Amino acid sequence: MSKDILDPSIPNDGSTVDLGAGQLVTMKAVQQLYSEITGRTESLERAYKTNHSIDFDDLCQLDAKITQLHEQFNIVSKNCSVTLFHLDDQKQTFSSFERFKLFDRTTLSPVENVRIEYNFLIVLPQMRKPQSYEIEVNIHSRAAMMKRANGDVGLRNTMFYEFLSPNTAHMEIEYIDYTVARNFQGAIDGWFKALPEQESGWLLKPLKKLTGYYIFVFRLLLVTAFLVSCYVHFSTALAKLAASQTALFQAATITFGGMLLMSIVSGKIGSVAAEAVKRVQCKSYVNLTRGDQIAFKGLSASNRLSWLKVIGSVAVAVGVKVLATYLVVIIGITP
Repeated sequence: MSKDILDPSIPNDGSTVDLGAGQLVTMKAVQQLYSEITGRTESLERAYKTNHSIDFDDLCQLDAKITQLHEQFNIVSKNCSVTLFHLDDQKQTFSSFERFKLFDRTTLSPVENVRIEYNFLIVLPQMRKPQSYEIEVNIHSRAAMMKRANGDVGLRNTMFYEFLSPNTAHMEIEYIDYTVARNFQGAIDGWFKALPEQESGWLLKPLKKLTGYYIFVFRLLLVTAFLVSCYVHFSTALAKLAASQTALFQAATITFGGMLLMSIVSGKIGSVAAEAVKRVQCKSYVNLTRGDQIAFKGLSASNRLSWLKVIGSVAVAVGVKVLATYLVVIIGITP
């Protein structure tokens, strides 16, 4: 088997490996020999979180970058397939990129995921057997994912969406020779870096990180403000009245009863604000069909509505504080 894979006449130039008995081979040969014996391949994976805006021409550019790498290698066989996963659970598979260029772009169902797969058989220099390489690039549309999340109101679906939404793409390369895999990875990385990127507010990321503390913060601020109002009012009123159990009982009832109600109301307001911030998503989408454009507009509208809920929550919290102070003065102890 080794005679079909290795070339024993390779000189020892410092990059060769001694297999014993004076047989020197390159590291490429060792990698292929390992693959032949074990039947295994290595893999490179990378997730991307860029807020991309990808249209049909961008995908054509990715295919062109991969094709340009063919000139560096002796490729004896290759094929490409493109799969579109639509929001309505429809899947379209194209056996070549040329067939993908002819697909119907008038559909109203947004594309949730684009999967592009390449398979190559490459004969490297000083090697006699072809090596198999597989490249898979998955590109997600956050706009379509958000549209699905808005339609699925279940808690499990919401949690699943929050787990997946940060990643907008994923790349995986199964290889035998690491140098070849790195060339493909470099081309794909360069393509992602050159994509148009949607702007995201600088305040969104820290606000999302703090969503777990919103209920605590709202309760702390509103209850503290309420207690301060009660202290200021009752300390003045009780100072002008003769101390009595009735007056103290009224003050305690209003203070602690109001504090309990304020805690419940402020916790609900904080929960609404936290959920609204979670619903705000950085804009990222695939623009291949008319449905994708509709989904992107829906994402923009959803973000605006979520920000309005956040602002409204703060406004309601301030209003509740003012109302509570007013009620303390109205129904409290007066001198």
